[in-house]
Amino acid sequence: MGPLCMILVYIICTIFLIPGTLLTIGIVAISVGTLTVYVAAVLGSTTAMLLGRFVFRETLIQKSKKYKLFRAIDKAVEKEGMKLVFLLRLCPIAPFTVLNYLFGITSIRVRDFMLGGFGMLPGAIVYVLLGTTISSIADAANGNFDAGIMPIILLVFGTGMAIFAIIYISKVTKRYLTANIIDLETEPSSSLISDKKENCSDDDTQKQTYYEIDGEYLNNQSRSRQNNETILKNVDMNIVYTTRIN
Repeated sequence: MGPLCMILVYIICTIFLIPGTLLTIGIVAISVGTLTVYVAAVLGSTTAMLLGRFVFRETLIQKSKKYKLFRAIDKAVEKEGMKLVFLLRLCPIAPFTVLNYLFGITSIRVRDFMLGGFGMLPGAIVYVLLGTTISSIADAANGNFDAGIMPIILLVFGTGMAIFAIIYISKVTKRYLTANIIDLETEPSSSLISDKKENCSDDDTQKQTYYEIDGEYLNNQSRSRQNNETILKNVDMNIVYTTRIN
């Protein structure tokens, strides 16, 4: 029941934009803890993404217009898809909890979004290692750790190396994203606010057609007016001519 409760709490935290870092660090078992955190993170992020797509779509569309970063991510999703999600999970270029919702209004498929969640695995391992190390040091300080000093040294060393690795990976990923995928000077893409754009384009087409039709009507009207004046003049001339003959 412990892992299931953990997954449920993690999903709730993700939905309410609460970082799950503290929950992750609190896990002691490395293997079971890492798997639990990963499953919880994938399910929580997918739930938030679906809420963003089907429940909070209009609000998120309005909010996202203010940020160049999201416009760049939205444009990159069209070409990169799952790869972009994976890289953004490796690199904390934006808060995970916020990205979950914003991905909901992009063209990313749910399957690609979930598979891209593999990028959260290294971070989950690091946080679980950190939590295990802190717990072991606390137990050793209280005299409740009987395995000796060597396991603690290995845990501290392994955790330090893992933290260094995740920082290095994040920097490399961020450099790659900004250089090859995400263009911060980009304009809003076609997938962003697609519904709105379609509606706007339809309205614009209707207005344009209306004015074109209206303009054509005026031209015809003016032509008709000229033709009518010519006919009336001819009629008047015929009347005058007939009168004179009579």
